[in-house]
Amino acid sequence: MADHKTRESWFLAAAKAIDQKLFKPAGYELPKYRIGCGWSTKNRAKTGASCFNCKSSDDGTYEIFVSPKQAEPFPILELLVHELTHTVAGIGAKHQKPFIEVMKAVGMIAPWTSSTAGEEAVVVLKVIAEKLGPYPHARLNLKMAGEKKQTTRMIKLQCPKCDYVIRTTRKHLEEKGPPLCPLHKCAFKQADHPLTPSADVVRGMFLRDKQAEKEE
Repeated sequence: MADHKTRESWFLAAAKAIDQKLFKPAGYELPKYRIGCGWSTKNRAKTGASCFNCKSSDDGTYEIFVSPKQAEPFPILELLVHELTHTVAGIGAKHQKPFIEVMKAVGMIAPWTSSTAGEEAVVVLKVIAEKLGPYPHARLNLKMAGEKKQTTRMIKLQCPKCDYVIRTTRKHLEEKGPPLCPLHKCAFKQADHPLTPSADVVRGMFLRDKQAEKEE
């Protein structure tokens, strides 16, 4: 049994063993990859691990991150097989046919969006887990940390000249500015904002615009 001091050392040894015992015998060559501990950019409460496209890396390396919520060796090994399969099949394959073909070849079973080893792969991964020893990590529990679920507050916007209403995020407003009304070509304003005209004022402005168009 090995005695790994860091997570990265454990990941490296785990991936090497998985490559030797599952991928190479199936005829697959793993591309360049790195493995670390970190949150997914998607649903971090449910995602056990994630793989980022090599095109996103400055040196063309696939980046795999195992969630800090994962702490048990065997489930992590299953996750690594899943994410390493993404590097072989290509991120663009998602969980479709090319991905499924590789997963089947290395002993994984459906559902393909999950990370479940078949009987033979279970035996292989258990042996690897035993040789690797404990995963040097303590599970990070967000609930214990008092972290609340994040929600995105949609900002209500209204055209100052008509009753056209839309909603967007504050981030988009701050980064890109307010969108334009397709009818009046003027910027939307935040509804219920002090500068937002009342319904009567909006109606009056709309009628005046229509009258002006007729006079032209």
